[in-house]
Amino acid sequence: MRAFSLSTIVHLAQAITLTLAIPTKNSSILPRSQFCTNAPTTIAGTPLPRGTLPPRSPLPYPASTIWCQPHSSTYIALTYLRAIPGPAIPSLLADACSAIVSQIARHGDGLVTDGGFHWVGQDGMSVDTVNANNHQQTWGVLGAAIAALASYMQEGVEAGPGSAYFVIFDGENEVGVGMVG
Repeated sequence: MRAFSLSTIVHLAQAITLTLAIPTKNSSILPRSQFCTNAPTTIAGTPLPRGTLPPRSPLPYPASTIWCQPHSSTYIALTYLRAIPGPAIPSLLADACSAIVSQIARHGDGLVTDGGFHWVGQDGMSVDTVNANNHQQTWGVLGAAIAALASYMQEGVEAGPGSAYFVIFDGENEVGVGMVG
């Protein structure tokens, strides 16, 4: 009798543990929508229509920011590292955008060659990206991501342009990771 009672208690305890491990709809661990820092009412990954960017003041050193590119479902999640004074970063990003636009004009939109992008500008500064999360970057998404990064560096951070790590999203899909600096 005692062995029967003990084994019954063990089985009940295991069943209760499994039942408690099943998430509910009200669980706080379920994913939440992320919103664009530059358009707070827009869910990241949804198209950001014209005229939705309100005038705003720059943010002081945000740890992690979601920055959406207008007219696109592309956005970046970035971590700003440090300011780099001077024109090196804005010039680097403008040149990288021009190179991407030229690539698309010559060959059309398609997958980024060799799964990565490397562009070097003034003073040894560079912007680099690689495919991520079993997805591939396209030239169009990469161009939108670099444009979003340039926009953030111009108007999103009080400290001015600088180095940052970033993740590239095409809608809900993480397609690349990168660094500028």
